[in-house]
Amino acid sequence: MKKILTTIAAAAAILSASSCEDFFGTGKKAAVEPSAPLTSLRWSFSGAGLTKSVFSVPDTNDFVLSITGPGGASLYSGPYGASPEILPVSPGTYTLKVASTDASLPAFDTPVYGDEQVVLVKEGQDVAVRFECTLVNSGLRLCIDQDFSFSYPGGQLYVSGEGGSLPYGVREARTAFFHPGAVSLELLSGGQRETVFTRNLYAGEILSLKVSAGSQSPGGGGSEGPGKSSSLQLDTSAVYLNDECIVGGVSGDAGSSIEKAMGLAEAKASAGRTGVWVHAYIVGGDLSSGSTMKTEPPFSKDTHFAIASRSSTTDKAACMAVELKKGEIRDALNLVSNPSLLRRSIYLKGDIVESYFNIPGIKNVTEYQLKE
Repeated sequence: MKKILTTIAAAAAILSASSCEDFFGTGKKAAVEPSAPLTSLRWSFSGAGLTKSVFSVPDTNDFVLSITGPGGASLYSGPYGASPEILPVSPGTYTLKVASTDASLPAFDTPVYGDEQVVLVKEGQDVAVRFECTLVNSGLRLCIDQDFSFSYPGGQLYVSGEGGSLPYGVREARTAFFHPGAVSLELLSGGQRETVFTRNLYAGEILSLKVSAGSQSPGGGGSEGPGKSSSLQLDTSAVYLNDECIVGGVSGDAGSSIEKAMGLAEAKASAGRTGVWVHAYIVGGDLSSGSTMKTEPPFSKDTHFAIASRSSTTDKAACMAVELKKGEIRDALNLVSNPSLLRRSIYLKGDIVESYFNIPGIKNVTEYQLKE
């Protein structure tokens, strides 16, 4: 996270010995030595977020601090606890960065908390920086069903991202951390290694991915039904996502009738199939071309809605978008006129498309049935 900070206060005001205002607007007093240089940098942690993190956070004194000046010159690089309290500087632009570890990634159970700020120091002014540390890398944790080991005896899973990959055993319980970007699940089986799942993760996102064997896997494991996957949980330092991956493909008769309706994970893996049944929950509408959707009424768009495997899902990336063409089905199902359908269980018959509102979708719905 980069922030551009303007100078905080004039030196005369800062060096007023008895009533130095807090630089960050909290109303507390900031202690400043009368002999402090007129042009200087100082820094501190806000503490918000770090105390509520699910993962263990190192002592902030052990964080790695780096300060670079104009032209990229290094002014300090080392433990935060060993850094000077005040750094005399010349006017110019400075970059201050803290990180809880400098460990290389990918690695298991290595969340990195940090912040990066760019400040402008002007002649005769004292600038204070307050680090607002959050999770700056991303994580992936697998939840592997027992049927996967039965269907792929001897198979080896890998989680991969920028910087490399890590083997992921069926009993592994740790979270693999990567630089933000695309992360993938790969399967090595029968001497071949293939990518079976890919997703872009942003800084601060941690994905729990359920892995099960599809109905066309070598061992004949069964595919998952509805009600099994996606949800979103928030805290002050990270976004926790859940999703589901089926390895081995979906059987040809999946979705051929309402009794054999596919769950969401199967439907997502079935782009191109037409006239198939899918069972899920209506979870939102007013989808944008970005990453947002509305999950509470009132709704403004009657042309579509979103479905998910769980009625509590709020993460658009875990959903499918359903097109409602003009006619009786739109009149009956749109959330503008029928907000009470939100979080209802529904069966839909239509065509699976790879992308609709930037997520997998269902178009040309011809039949539906609401489940009581």
